[in-house]
Formats: sequence, structure tokens, C-alpha cells
Amino acid sequence: AYGQNVQEAELSGYLRPLQVSGTSRAWSDLLTTTTSFEESDVENIAIPSLLLWGDEDTWVTPKEGERLRDILPNAELSIISGSGHTPMETHVEDFNERLLDFLEGDWESVQ
Repeated sequence: AYGQNVQEAELSGYLRPLQVSGTSRAWSDLLTTTTSFEESDVENIAIPSLLLWGDEDTWVTPKEGERLRDILPNAELSIISGSGHTPMETHVEDFNERLLDFLEGDWESVQ
């Protein structure tokens, strides 16, 4: 998911919550009951939406981002080069810059 080698501190940060009683069961339930979205579930969401995607995301591929962008009437897809599934963690500055530009209404610089 990271698209790069994980540092020891990052790994510890991910593992810590898994040690809380009930967490493993909750993840198991989530993974066995979640399915891909149906177009009818999202096509009426008209709020401006920014879809930030890593171009190397192998969990939820950029193709899914393109599909979602094409369905949402007011969405912008921004691809972060060199990132996997967690650009908010691996490409923090780029991610935050694009998010802030979007929130400030500057769609052009999100590209």
C-alpha cells in the first residue's frame, strides 16, 4: 500500500492499534463485507470533491479514481506521482498542497 519501504516507526504506528482488543475482528468484518461502490450510490453527490490518488496504488487503482471522477458530477481527480495507496503519509507536502489549493477554490493548481 505504501509503494515504498516502510520505516520501523511507521510499522509500529500501524501495528499498535491492532493490539487493541476487538480490532482484529473489526478489520475482518470490514474486509469480508465491503464491496466496490455502485454508480447509483454516488452519482447524485454534487458537492465539489477532490480525489487524490497515488499513481502506483495497487489496492485501489487509479482506474477506480477515474471511474469515480467520471460518475461524480463535480469531482476533480489529482494523481500524485510515485505514491501508492497512502499519499497523505508518503507524499505529505504534495498531498497537503493539493488539498489546500482545492479547499481555497484553486482547482487549476490541483492538477
